[in-house]
Parts: sequence; structure tokens; C-alpha cells
Amino acid sequence: MKRVGSLLLMALVAANVALAQGPVPETPTPPTPVAAIGTPVPTATAGSVFDFLRPRPSPTPAPTATPTPPPFGRPLRTVSNANRTLGASKSSGSIPAMKLIPDSELVNGPAAAGFDMGAFLDGRRGYLTRYSERVRDEVLSGEQIIDRVAYQFSVNPRLLLAMLEWQGGWLDDPNPTGNARLYPYGEINAQRPNLYLQVAWAAARLNEGYYGVRLGTRQQVALDSGAKLDLPAGVNAGTAGLMSYIAAVSGSRTWAQAMGEGGFMATYRSLFGDPAQYDAGPPVPAGTQQPKLRLPWAEGETWLFTGGAHSAWGVGAPWGAVDFTTASVGGCQPLPEWALAVADGTIARSRNGEVGLSLHPGGDERVGWSVFYMHVGAVGRAASGTRVLAGDRIGHPACDGGLSIAAHLHIARKLNGEWLPALSAIPYTLGAWTFTEDEAEYDGYAIKGGEVREATETRDPAINGIH
Repeated sequence: MKRVGSLLLMALVAANVALAQGPVPETPTPPTPVAAIGTPVPTATAGSVFDFLRPRPSPTPAPTATPTPPPFGRPLRTVSNANRTLGASKSSGSIPAMKLIPDSELVNGPAAAGFDMGAFLDGRRGYLTRYSERVRDEVLSGEQIIDRVAYQFSVNPRLLLAMLEWQGGWLDDPNPTGNARLYPYGEINAQRPNLYLQVAWAAARLNEGYYGVRLGTRQQVALDSGAKLDLPAGVNAGTAGLMSYIAAVSGSRTWAQAMGEGGFMATYRSLFGDPAQYDAGPPVPAGTQQPKLRLPWAEGETWLFTGGAHSAWGVGAPWGAVDFTTASVGGCQPLPEWALAVADGTIARSRNGEVGLSLHPGGDERVGWSVFYMHVGAVGRAASGTRVLAGDRIGHPACDGGLSIAAHLHIARKLNGEWLPALSAIPYTLGAWTFTEDEAEYDGYAIKGGEVREATETRDPAINGIH
């Protein structure tokens, strides 16, 4: 692993000490309401919570990293990592300034919390209502697949449904044919000939554009031909995310139509009306501080910091997750140690190795602060709806939920549906340790006062032990 220079490391330690001196609220900061429909949603401008994110190069991932792969281990090769800065390529044109949707309509946050997908689909006779597919070890209905991807990628199910109708006609056409049936989100790729892989690709495209603007790493979108179009200056993240998807399924000749009066937004409005009505304000209000989170294991235990900041879920999401394991077992045997609740809350979701812990009094992980645990084994895993206190048992880290070669715990933060990067104005702190990223995904450091631990698969507590 490439080590950062001593000056940078000293700066990180100094910053951690300074942060430790300030008060941290015990309860989450609620979203700031918008004064009127249509008020522009703030993007990553000077003074925002992502203000001091540095541009990231595109190095080779650390060879010792144990990544959390995408579904079925199929890389979304046509989606690039939103955390890595892409330099401006030769442009084929500029997109005029516009706002298609507010930020809150792209993420699976408060604006989506009141949406009942079952009620919306009730009475429709489209192909989606009778579709089913085996996803790993279980058969899911079309509605269940959309819901699962909406939670996994944290994108709004309303948007996913509108995209599905626009490209595939699955909401109203009972028998789509050809590419509309095989590739209902418009990604014509023989490796993704089913609904789950199609919608996962589309969700990653949304996130790539959304977080690319939030992180300041994207200036363009790419058409399916490879031609690049410059994003409008000051574009909001939700609009950029949607443009990223629309561009990916549009050619140079069809882009204008897709963005025009008869394009995607016409389909969206026919289904859900004016998107401005769903504006819940910025998912991450300026000045937000993280609530106090404890280490996710018992006092007196030392766990190994094996994965520095990396994607929270999929290639489009920010580097907001860190990984831990213990030295007690090897391979995919579940760890005997327990992963614990980092704060008081409610288990909002518990399935397929995924646990969503809502810190909000309402118990909905889409509202306020939530913490996402991944690779939690089925035996002993806390059930959905369970009320927990900080330190209560969540489950045993294993390899459940995606392909993994070793049992470990993957843990990330969300606020109002938006994934939070480790390196931001909202430091990622568990217990007394603050986690930061390095130049390569899965690299990084944990800092507690003057102590520093490095993310590595070395089983040496002096190097990567956290306690």
C-alpha cells in the first residue's frame, strides 16, 4: 500500500484532535425544509459539506483489498467510479442550464418514504406486475426487485419506475417484445438480460452522476456512442444523475428527443406529476454533524481494520464504507464475535446480509441518519422492526450478501438517503476513531488522537488493530 507523506498524516492527526474538542449532538439534524417548490437544491459549491474533498486520481486498487463485489460478481463496466476525477474530454456540445428533478427525488430519502409502490402498481396490467425472477437464492417479483435495488443503491423507486416505463413500457404494456423485454432499462448488453441486472446498472448510472457532482469529480456525461457532453454550470446533483442515465441510453441523434418535451420527463410527469412537489430540501443540510456512534463491537475487543474508505454500494456510490474483521477465524466461516448497534435505533431492514439501522424515531432508514451493515450472517441477525440500544447485538459478520472471500463487516452511513463519503466535512467517526481515505479505494487510515492505524489485511493489531 502506498503510504501518505508525513505532512499529510500529521495534518490528519491534527484535524482529528481539533474535531474531538467540539461538541457532537446526540440526535440527528433534521432536513431543512424548502421555503417554496422550485427552490434550487444546493450542489457541491464552496462552503458545502463536501467542500474540502480533494480531486482523486484513478490508481489501481490495493492488491490486498477484499472488495464487496457487485451483484453476482458482474462488474458494471460501463459505469465509472464517481469518486475518481475524470478530466474533461473533447466535448461534442454543452447541455443548457435546467433543473429536471430536485436532489431529494433521486435518493431514496424522505421524499420517497411516503410512496407506496404496491398501491401505485395496483390495477396496472403491465408486464412488471406479473414478472418474477430468481435473484441468487430466491424468486422475487418485479415489484420486489425494484424495491430491493432502491434500498441497495439508495435511489428513489419512483425514478426507477419512470425509467422502466420510458425504456421498456413495463408498467402499462402487458407483453413487451424485443429489446424492451430483454433490456428494459435500455442497456443492450448480453450480460444483463434481466430486470435485476438492468435496474442495478441504471441505479449505478444515477449515482455516478449524482455523486460525481456532489464530489466535484464530473463535468460531463457520456452518450452511448462515447461522445461527451458538458454538464451545465451549477447543475444540481439530482439533475446530473438523471442526465447521466439518459445520456447512457441515448445516441447523438436521440439525445435531444430524450431530453425534450416528449422524452423522459414526459413519461415521469404522466406517472407522478411535477417533480417539484417532492422537493424535501437538500438531503445533507449545511452545518450537519454526525451523531455519536460507538465502535460496532464489544468493549475490550480488538478488531482489524482491513478495508479503508470504499464504495458504500456499487461503483457509483462514494467511498463511504470501511471494513473490519477479527483474527478468530478464516475464510467465510461466520465470526464468533458480534457486530453491535453503533447507536440507539430501529432495525429498518434485515435481509440477505444487509442490515439498515435507522437512528430516526420513526424507524425509517430513508429519513434522517441511518447506518448500513453488510455481510451479516443469517444466524442471530437482528430482525426487521427490532428496537435496539447502542451496544445491542446486530449479528455475526460473515460473507452473506454479495460475493466475499472472507467474513468481515462492511459499514457505511447515510443521511436522508444520501451516502456520505468518509472524507468530508462530516467526519466518519466510530468511537474515538476517525476514518479517512487515501488515493486508492480500500486504502486509508484510522486516527485517534496521536494513534494511527492503516487499512491492510495484515493481522497485526499494532498496524491495523482498532479497540
